[in-house]
Amino acid sequence: MEAVQARQFAAYLTDEAMLIEAEKVVRITRAAWNRAVETVPGWPQQRLAPVPPKRTPYWLRDDQLPASLREQITGYLTSLGQPDPFLGPSRRALAPGTVDQHRIVCITLASALVGSGIPVDQLTSLAVLVQPDNLERGLRFLYGRAGDPRRSRCCPTAPGGLRPMPACPPGTSPSSTRCWSAFGR
Repeated sequence: MEAVQARQFAAYLTDEAMLIEAEKVVRITRAAWNRAVETVPGWPQQRLAPVPPKRTPYWLRDDQLPASLREQITGYLTSLGQPDPFLGPSRRALAPGTVDQHRIVCITLASALVGSGIPVDQLTSLAVLVQPDNLERGLRFLYGRAGDPRRSRCCPTAPGGLRPMPACPPGTSPSSTRCWSAFGR
């Protein structure tokens, strides 16, 4: 299959077959063709260029965050999973899966802030992440990427989008919690 034929196939799926997910079919077909080049004896050795992604990725790995922020996230997560017994009976340990959701929320927010143009080296603490202006900026970035706001899944914490954090990280302001909670409605 030549590049011209691959383009014709994509146009056929989009224009004539009118598949809802034509791009997905094209992406899968191209990937399967390229796997066959490597694995099927006698298969034509013409590789097809992968379909460019619709969006640029924004997700940061843990090791891409500043060390000070990683340390604070680790401390915050530890406090959720093993709360200080002297803070009172209202602080129960969260389940490991819930603690991991909080980790994902922290990394999602940091990633969104970097995606919105804030240099990663400025994200030095949890307090910086949840400053009201930064929190709003990150949430607006995620909201903008989500497309249709009725189907928004800005944050992978729960179906339906953002949910309020049960406990604020140390050093955060109540306005941050209110801002966070407002997006969960």
